[in-house]
Amino acid sequence: MRRLFIIALLGSSAIANAETLAQYVSQCRTDLIIPSTATWSPTDCYDGDLFAQGGEVSDYIGSRQVTDQVDYVFICRWIKGSKAAPEKAISVEATLHNRQNGKTCFFSAIDSLPPNAESKVSRFVVSPLASNASSYWVTPDEVNTKLRCIDCHVSDVYITTPRIAPFLAKRGLLNNGHDTSSNVTADDLLQLNPTASEKFRAVVTPPPLISAFATWNSLKHSYASTSCSGGCHTIGHNSPQQDDITATRKGPDTVLPGIDNQLFMINNVGAMPPSAWDSHYRWINLDTTGDGADTENFANAMNATQFLVPYIALPDWSPCGATGVPTRMDALAVGTHPDNAFNTDSVLWLTEKLRTFNAKDGLSCMNADQDSGVRCRDFDVSYLCPNGQSTAYYNRTANTGMGDDNELRNTAINNLINSTCGTGVKPLGIKARFYVPTRGGNVPQYVTGPADRLARFSQFGLTCNNADQPDGTCNNYVVRYQGCALPPATATKRLTNVFTGKVLTASANTNGAPAKGQPLTPAWNTQAWSVEVVKNTEYVRVKNNGTNTYLNVTSNAEQALVLTSTSASTAPGQMWIVEPIIYSTDFRLKNLASGRYLTSQDPALAGDPNYLAIYSQAKNTGWTSQRWVIN
Repeated sequence: MRRLFIIALLGSSAIANAETLAQYVSQCRTDLIIPSTATWSPTDCYDGDLFAQGGEVSDYIGSRQVTDQVDYVFICRWIKGSKAAPEKAISVEATLHNRQNGKTCFFSAIDSLPPNAESKVSRFVVSPLASNASSYWVTPDEVNTKLRCIDCHVSDVYITTPRIAPFLAKRGLLNNGHDTSSNVTADDLLQLNPTASEKFRAVVTPPPLISAFATWNSLKHSYASTSCSGGCHTIGHNSPQQDDITATRKGPDTVLPGIDNQLFMINNVGAMPPSAWDSHYRWINLDTTGDGADTENFANAMNATQFLVPYIALPDWSPCGATGVPTRMDALAVGTHPDNAFNTDSVLWLTEKLRTFNAKDGLSCMNADQDSGVRCRDFDVSYLCPNGQSTAYYNRTANTGMGDDNELRNTAINNLINSTCGTGVKPLGIKARFYVPTRGGNVPQYVTGPADRLARFSQFGLTCNNADQPDGTCNNYVVRYQGCALPPATATKRLTNVFTGKVLTASANTNGAPAKGQPLTPAWNTQAWSVEVVKNTEYVRVKNNGTNTYLNVTSNAEQALVLTSTSASTAPGQMWIVEPIIYSTDFRLKNLASGRYLTSQDPALAGDPNYLAIYSQAKNTGWTSQRWVIN
C-alpha cells in the first residue's frame, strides 16, 4: 500500500500564504465561541463507531460535545484491526461546528511519510484545540491544496449517507439545529456573510489575504443547487468533486466518496425523501441541557426555522395532511444506537403505572399506585451500557404474590453495572422483563425505558430537568415521531364527578371565580364545557360555554381551589392532561402547572352538599372524587 495522494483541485484564487495552524485554531475559538481552556485528551479511533466496512474499507466516526452549541466530529478512514490488535489509518479528518451560528472549522491529519511509502496516521486523534495540535494536524494551506473539504461539504457540515445516518443520530448530530441551507435562496448565495437562511460557513482568518480558506464560502455558493427533494436542502451538483477521492494502491481505491457516489448511496436505497417510518434521517435533537432542561417536543419541531425539520417530523403526511399529529414517539439518550431506542407505545402499553422506571434509579411498582383490578407483576431489570452491551437481568424482589415490586438500584445492581459497563460508567437505558402466561408456557415481554427521570413523556415530546436528577444532570435526548392521526376536534361536554354525581359548573362569569360541583341542570350553559386541544400537544384547555372562562389552577398547594379565569392561552395552569382509567370509561384530569388532579369536595364536609368546592389535589387511586365521566 503506497502513500495516499489526494487530488488537488485548485482554483485561480489559490495563493501561497503563511497562515499557521495556531492562527487558524485561534480564529476557530473566536468564531465558534469556544473557551480558551477547552480541549481534551487524544481519542482512540476504535472508541468510535464502525460505520463503513467491506474490502479494505473500515471507517470509524467519533465525536464529543465541546460546548452546549459546538460539536467536534472526526472520521478515521481505512483503519483495520481492533483495539486489541490495532493498526493505523489511511487518513483522519475532523470538523468543529457551532450549530447556532453555523461557523465551521476543518482539519486533516498529517501524513508526513515520503511519496510511495505506506500511509500511516495514528489512531490516537489529537484534539485540534490542544497545545500539540500541530504534531497531528496539517496546516490550513495543506487542507486547501490537498483535501478542499468545501468541494463536498456544500450545504451542511455533515454529509449524511444511509450508512452513517444511524451513527449521526446516535450522537445527536442529525436535525440538531445546525444549518442545512434548507431555506436558501439565490440572493442568499450572493452574500459573503451568513444570512438567516444560510448560516453554514467556513471560518476565515482575517485578513482574508492570509487565510487558506478565503475563497471557500464563495466557492460553495457557486457549487450549490436547490433542485433536490423539493428544495429541502442544497446539493453540490456544480462542484468539481463529483468523482471519488482516491489513493494509488491495490484493491478498491475510494478513500472519500465523491458527490456522485454519495448521491448513488442515497438514491439506490430510496432514502430520499425520508418518508419511511424507520428512516434515520428523521431523528431530531433541537435542544440540549445547557439551560437546565432538555425539551424535545413536536410543537417545537413543527415551528423549527429550518424548513427541513417540520417536513420530516412525521413519517408520511398523506393520511392526515399538514394538521397531522404523531401517535408514538421514539427516543434515545445520546450515545445510544437507534436499535436500542425506547418509545411511548412500549412504556405506556404496560398495564401497571410504574412509580420509577429509569436507569439512574431502577424500577419500582407499587400496588397503591394502581387502579382497581391491576396488580404489580414480577419484573427483572437489565441496564444498557454506552458500549452497546447490556447487563444480565437481575431480580431483586421475587414478587410471586403480586405485591409491590422493588427493583431499585442497590449495591448488587451497581456492581453488576460496573462489571459490564466499566467502573463509574453510567448506563444509558433500562430494560424491564416480565412474563405473560400462555397455554404454551410463560412468554417473556420486554419494555425499554430512559436513562433519566423524565418530567414529560408522551407521543408529543419529552422533558428532562437537570434539577430532578440524583446527579444533577440530564442526558441529551434525540427523538423521532411516528404515526399520523388527526387531532381531536373541539367538543362540548359535561363533566360529572363519579363520587358525588355532581356536574362541574362555573359559579360566575368574573375572572377567578371558583368552579363548583352542582346538580345537573340541563338549561344551564355554565355546565357545558368546550374541550379545546392545545395544538401539537397532548394538553387540552377546558372553556366554560356560559362564561367564556377557562378551568384554571393558580397555586401548586395541595387542595388549592380550582378557578375559572379569562383566557391565557400559554398558561400551564389552564392546561390539563386527560388520563383514561383502565378497565373503565372514567377519566382523571391532571393540571399541567400543579401536577395535581381535579378533585371534588366530599359532600359530607361541605356546608351545602349541592354547592361543592373543586380542588387541585395529589393523585389517590382510591378516590373516586378524582374520577370524572365526560359526556
